[in-house]
Amino acid sequence: MQAPKALSNPFQGPGATGWRAANLDTPRQERIKFYRHFTSSGPLRAGRAHGARPRRRHLVGFREMQTGTRSAPGSVFTAVPQLGATPQNLWGLNHATWFLCMGLGSALFLNRLLFGIDIGQVYGMPLADVLGIILVGFGGIVLLASLGRPFRILGALRNPTSSWISRGAIADFVFIAIGVLLVMPHLTLGGARPLEWSPWAPGTGLERALAWGAAASALFIIVYPGLVLAVLRTIPFWNTSLIPLQYLSSAFASAAGMAYLLGSPASARAPAAVAVASVLGTLALSAAHILSAYARKGTACMSANMVMRGRWAPHFVLGNLLLGLVAPGLILAIHLAGGFGNGMLALAGVLLLAGNFLSKYAVIKAGYLAPVLVPERRTSPSLLH
Repeated sequence: MQAPKALSNPFQGPGATGWRAANLDTPRQERIKFYRHFTSSGPLRAGRAHGARPRRRHLVGFREMQTGTRSAPGSVFTAVPQLGATPQNLWGLNHATWFLCMGLGSALFLNRLLFGIDIGQVYGMPLADVLGIILVGFGGIVLLASLGRPFRILGALRNPTSSWISRGAIADFVFIAIGVLLVMPHLTLGGARPLEWSPWAPGTGLERALAWGAAASALFIIVYPGLVLAVLRTIPFWNTSLIPLQYLSSAFASAAGMAYLLGSPASARAPAAVAVASVLGTLALSAAHILSAYARKGTACMSANMVMRGRWAPHFVLGNLLLGLVAPGLILAIHLAGGFGNGMLALAGVLLLAGNFLSKYAVIKAGYLAPVLVPERRTSPSLLH
């Protein structure tokens, strides 16, 4: 019996001697975990492309994904690198919006608490806190909409010991709950504060304890989307601790720039100082991320090329680095040295927000799944006799 014809191998050729020659960044099992995570709720995309709709919820073999066939009992498999690096297409606009809202809302709260950056009041309540609660809540709604099964939100809370998304969801609920408690005593209606009798009224020890508890939750909310990406070793470009740090610095920069956008007076120098320091940190972390990706080679290098010279370069280089960081950083630095009007400062705030979003979107879309060793089926020797 003739053995089935092998699939085309993009890694075969002169000098290709196996795993190392193919620049495979991650083991096969890591790639399998990634596909299990994103395909357990429906048919496999690759299988659907070949007309196959696997009925089982667990992951089928990669041979089945590509051909829609089942392996015969007693078949012999040999590892051949057949599935090359492919761009991920499961994360995109919704996730970038989710990351931006979570970071921006939390940083607005932290900037007011840590640096005294106040952007006004609404019904007597600090506007920074109110907007922070709204943005974090909206980010959660965007996440639920992207999951496909929004009514299973409680399922996201079940695995805090092993899932960053579960930990982040818990932090979201904690921040929103404490944030609402903190702004309630400030509520002013008709010149009176009906809830000023609260035990956590401003100036009390309980109020300070709640504020620092909310601050801890807000800090975690900023970095946990980056941690969600950083633990995915199947996408080497994301698999770095530099991404959570970038999210932290860019969140503070955007929130500080938003203060001028929302009417903070030009005489207030704290927002500009925080934004300039955060912009410098974000630029340094972005450069370190790109350089480390080039040094790692393989799919990480492919992703770096995509954001620096490829399809996503307009978003990352022009939209993020130049217009989203360098330009507003220069405007705010000049403002600290001499002074600009409210119009230029508001423009800097808009650029910081746009650059933050474009950076997240470009990095997400440039993620490439690392190559994997695919079991190539051969006919069992016992069937030849």
